[in-house]
Amino acid sequence: ESPRRSGPLRLFDLTDKTIIFEHGVTLQAIFGAFADPQARFINLRDCSRINLIGYGATIRMNRQEYVDLNDSEYRHGISLFNCTDVRIEGFTITETGGDGIYIGGETNDGFGLGYCKDIYVNNVHATTNYRQGMSVTSVENLLVTNSVFANTSGALPEAGLDIEPYRTEQRLVNIRFKKCSDEENNWAGIAIALVYMDSTSMPVSIEFEDCY
Repeated sequence: ESPRRSGPLRLFDLTDKTIIFEHGVTLQAIFGAFADPQARFINLRDCSRINLIGYGATIRMNRQEYVDLNDSEYRHGISLFNCTDVRIEGFTITETGGDGIYIGGETNDGFGLGYCKDIYVNNVHATTNYRQGMSVTSVENLLVTNSVFANTSGALPEAGLDIEPYRTEQRLVNIRFKKCSDEENNWAGIAIALVYMDSTSMPVSIEFEDCY
């Protein structure tokens, strides 16, 4: 089946939607459409009650194109920013110019939640991405199950999973990984970097169960 081709997809302030990718479908990034280093493929911002379902589906970008531009780090496959109640299930996410999945948030002049909340990721295979298989910078209530983060290389930290806030007020609350694998990444399987947190930050709670 021929790929469905698209440029950056920006979903802002979307609520109460289920988006289903049929088995065998590939969503392919268009060459030349991601010249902006900040161009995410599927970019959800300030969204709530969203289901992205893609069992047997693939989200594929053009990693070598962004390597050649020599400025890639943020061209994520799926990016959640200040979102609540989001489910991501079943996808293979590959060849991005940044992370397979990015989950985070911050306030901007007092606006925005400042973090993601109530996020569920299941049966995702993030492979051959440029910066991370998954990055988590600010979230409350994240459950990731039965997922694989593999073969990351290109831009530091090159980890399967990187949990790394970049502001003191961001949070890492009730994060759980269950039956997940981090395999053959160029640096770490799992990186947890809390250098920006201090005594004013919310207490950190991260749990790994039956992970490899």
